[in-house]
Amino acid sequence: MEHIARAHGGEPSQVIHADAQNGKNLLKVFQAAFGLGAHPEGTASQYFWTGKVASAHFFEDMGANHEVRGWIGNNEIQKDYDHVMHEIFLAAAEQL
Repeated sequence: MEHIARAHGGEPSQVIHADAQNGKNLLKVFQAAFGLGAHPEGTASQYFWTGKVASAHFFEDMGANHEVRGWIGNNEIQKDYDHVMHEIFLAAAEQL
C-alpha cells in the first residue's frame, strides 16, 4: 500500500511494537499527542484517536508475550487503503 501513500505525497502508516514497560511509555506519548483516547470496545487495552489529518490506535495484548502495538496513519491514505482492500475482498469472493 506504499504506492497509495506516495500518490498522496505522504508516508505509509507506521506500526510500533513494544514490550509491556515501553508500552506504558508509548501510551503516554500517544495521549500527550492525541488526548486521552476513546475505548469503543469498552476495554482498557485499546485506544483509538481520530484527528483531522492522522489517526492512531494503541492495543495492549495481555497474552503470554504481553506486547503493545501502536499505529499512526494518514486519514486520506487509510480511506484509499480501505477501498483497495474492499476491492481485493470482492475479487476473492467472486473466485469462490
